[in-house]
Amino acid sequence: MAANEVPRVWLDCQADQIERTLAGLSLPVRVNGGHVREGRVRYHLTPVGVTRLETLQGAEARVADALGALDVQVARETGGWALELEAEPSAGLRLLPLMAALGEQPALTAVVGMTEAGQPLTVSLDGSACRHLWIQAPAGSGKSELLRSMLLSLAISSRPAEVQVLAVDIGGCQLACLEALPHAVTDLATEASFAVELLTWLRSEGERRTANGASQPRLLLVVDGLNRVPAANRAAFDRLLAESLTSPARAGLHIWLAADAGTTPASVGAGGRSDVCQIHAAGDVGRFAFHLGIERTVVEAAWLPLRELEAAVQLARRRPSDVARARLSHWVEPR
Repeated sequence: MAANEVPRVWLDCQADQIERTLAGLSLPVRVNGGHVREGRVRYHLTPVGVTRLETLQGAEARVADALGALDVQVARETGGWALELEAEPSAGLRLLPLMAALGEQPALTAVVGMTEAGQPLTVSLDGSACRHLWIQAPAGSGKSELLRSMLLSLAISSRPAEVQVLAVDIGGCQLACLEALPHAVTDLATEASFAVELLTWLRSEGERRTANGASQPRLLLVVDGLNRVPAANRAAFDRLLAESLTSPARAGLHIWLAADAGTTPASVGAGGRSDVCQIHAAGDVGRFAFHLGIERTVVEAAWLPLRELEAAVQLARRRPSDVARARLSHWVEPR
């Protein structure tokens, strides 16, 4: 992968995330650079205080889990230290070629991938069994990439007048593409206080819609890394989330949540909600089990490689013009 195929904003965001992760482990460093070569990204590290190289190397597995990377390596280099990790997860089934092969999708539809039976799996915001999505899987399983691909496919199939999106990604960067979409209500919330503000507004909007009989455009809240919400904000966040989840279907509110295994808010887990599609890891990275009603469907998720991220954003910005459909047809054959 050439360096210019990975967006600079993504590299800068990942550098910030590495700094935050190491600071949380009491290992403060400055992270600079972000040079891509042969599918790996290399960052330069400058120690702060008494942080030692050997201590950083002992924390490699913890950092890899926090970043959702398969491996992280810290080593000495000329003039300091370096941290190296994969540029992105391997992408077998790619989103844009799959969407091109499937053809025009109905509005409010997100493309997920291919089932074990060789059939495409899509989910619609109109489906009663998947009004909300709850993804619970271990770190590094690909849940953030799944959210990003589904979000972009939904934006490609739908006009901003049909669905608008709010997103929370505490300390992350996988959903940064949201800010380039015309479907975005506001900026990505990467801090807990802003996330609480978004949920407060969403609850109020749900109440207003319920009182006035309004449901359009659909409002989709996407939360990646629910487990990363700080303890000081967790009670308020969970309470507001529960209130939005229990809003009437006619209000047109939808919520997609993702968190590491073992993190289940009471608002999702209690009572076996029939309108929440439960999603779990199913073996290899990128394989997920979707529980749609009483059915369990295992699917290979369609990835959106970083080198194709800008193309997907442009498709979402141009929809539903003929230009966008023509551009999507370019992806029928692998590049």
